[in-house]
Amino acid sequence: MRSLLLVAFLFISVLGANGNSEIGKTIYKQIFKEELGYYGDDFVYKHTAKEWEELFANNAKGFKKEFGGISERLDDLYKIEKFKELIPHLEAFAVEYAKDSGYSPHCHDID
Repeated sequence: MRSLLLVAFLFISVLGANGNSEIGKTIYKQIFKEELGYYGDDFVYKHTAKEWEELFANNAKGFKKEFGGISERLDDLYKIEKFKELIPHLEAFAVEYAKDSGYSPHCHDID
């Protein structure tokens, strides 16, 4: 898991703290996909853009609640201070491709 976090943090340090949906897609693919058990498009289609924004508010409190308890690995990640650096990118990914966005991240095309 440390190597996956290192890759994510390298992306973040290069591109800054503003949310980037491509980085969010990569973070989802590298960290969350295996733990949650479904592709990114299945993940982002769970909510509308507004719902995702609400889930990511207050340091992703709603996100942690909804996706907590699924995996011990993810629960440990949520406790790490560096998780806050991933939040803007995951949010950008989720909002850009939300079920009401009309866009698809084509996550079944990647492994």
